[in-house]
Amino acid sequence: MLSVSKRLLLFLSFFINLKSQSAAEAIHFLENEIGFGARSLSMGGAYTSLGNDPSGMYWNPAGLASIKSGVVYVETHSLDYNNSINYLNQIKENPLKVGRLNGFGITFPIPTIRGSLVLGMGFNRLIHYDQLVSFSGFSNTDNGLTFPINGNNVLFSNNVFREELIANTGSLNMWSFSFGIALAENLSGGLSLSRVVGDESYDFRFIQKDDKDIYNVYPSDFKTYNLDQKLITDIRSWNLTGGLKAIVSDNLQFGLSLSLPMTINIEEQHATSEKMIFDNDEEFNVNESGYYVYRIKTPMVIDFGLAFKINDFIISSGFKMKDWSKTKFDLKGIDDLSEDFEYFQSENIFLAKDYGLTMQVKIGAEYLLKISDTFGLNIRAGYNETPSPEKSTMQEEAIERISFGIGFPLSSNILINATLVNSNWNKISSDTYAPSEAIESVSAKKIFINTAYLF
Repeated sequence: MLSVSKRLLLFLSFFINLKSQSAAEAIHFLENEIGFGARSLSMGGAYTSLGNDPSGMYWNPAGLASIKSGVVYVETHSLDYNNSINYLNQIKENPLKVGRLNGFGITFPIPTIRGSLVLGMGFNRLIHYDQLVSFSGFSNTDNGLTFPINGNNVLFSNNVFREELIANTGSLNMWSFSFGIALAENLSGGLSLSRVVGDESYDFRFIQKDDKDIYNVYPSDFKTYNLDQKLITDIRSWNLTGGLKAIVSDNLQFGLSLSLPMTINIEEQHATSEKMIFDNDEEFNVNESGYYVYRIKTPMVIDFGLAFKINDFIISSGFKMKDWSKTKFDLKGIDDLSEDFEYFQSENIFLAKDYGLTMQVKIGAEYLLKISDTFGLNIRAGYNETPSPEKSTMQEEAIERISFGIGFPLSSNILINATLVNSNWNKISSDTYAPSEAIESVSAKKIFINTAYLF
């Protein structure tokens, strides 16, 4: 019998040429933006009409003008995640726990003769990329996996055991400098200039095994195929957000924020390792690594809302619009005769065709429960629904978030705000590796604790 190295005269990788710079990847970077601020998140993110604490740097910088004293804050985040996957009638649980610093910063009023001017600076995480996917099972579905051996394309494509694992970690963050200023007695405006920085680590593993020894005839006596991919992504951009806030009456407030389009600079490092093992335990390995640099242009974001206040009760609403079809790869500087230009152009056509306008609806409430003359408890709740940006799955994959929170003074100048955000969504997915559908049911419980010192 020939050795593996001799029988595999030409080994062409099945998966090795897949591009990470796809339309789905371009959307992924900003798809699940949640923002920051324990109080604002406990109210479902319906905070554009309020914004009167440091989180206004993100939600609506015009709200900063309402802050009366200096504030130094620190916020933490913890995640309790589980992805329950039904693949080929086998259910697998994928639990994940993560804890990290979510943000810190300062806001402080500047003395003015009339009105108000409040500055803010801070570091805050807006998106958490942490997720886990794994499933396995015996499948008779053909995935088209072939290997050229001695001039013939030999199949290793069905009636096999398959296992897939995907693990993501990282976050998208903002370093912000903001100000809110009183423009008139009941009108304020504001701006936030932010340096956007982020990183994501993506690990993928795929295993295909001939568990029933169906592929046992030389030279196609395959035993196991292993694929390991690792992708490390660095994200850099600038963001400018402007806002207005109007106090219409003692009971009614209106807020509007506008985040301008961004050009995101992406740097990727990738490594791929493939291994084929035959029945006689001989192995054949292929390894590849590379480095990519490209840019993505993102659409404008419009967020507006109303807040009603009656005595110690506040109810707020928000509506966030984003036209994902305006997302595109920046072709500037790419040779229009190159394969890269042709590829990115085709992905831009796909983005314009298959992605659309989304409207995120948000609602929140806050009630001050007065326990004594010097102590009160703020009780909060909120809800929002984020549709999928993909036109074909806007309703199917909508993410529902229900939030609850409390706020109370620890002392005369220390405030504590704690929030639980519970997210749930379902997804039906398949890929080239495992074409049989995997039904994902995801639950993500996030706890935010914000400690603020007033001075």
